[in-house]
Amino acid sequence: MTAAIFAASLVVYFTLRYAGAINKALGVTGMKILTRIMGLIVGAIAAQFLVSGIKGLWGTL
Repeated sequence: MTAAIFAASLVVYFTLRYAGAINKALGVTGMKILTRIMGLIVGAIAAQFLVSGIKGLWGTL
């Protein structure tokens, strides 16, 4: 678990450190695409939380 947290921290650090270069490399269209993909991922995680919560509630009834 510690290795996973360390790896995630490194990814976040380098992403934020080189955000300007990433933005310049992707351009406007690339950033729009990346924003939509990340929104889709966040929506999928939210849906999974909802389904898990409903399943947990259904099991207690």
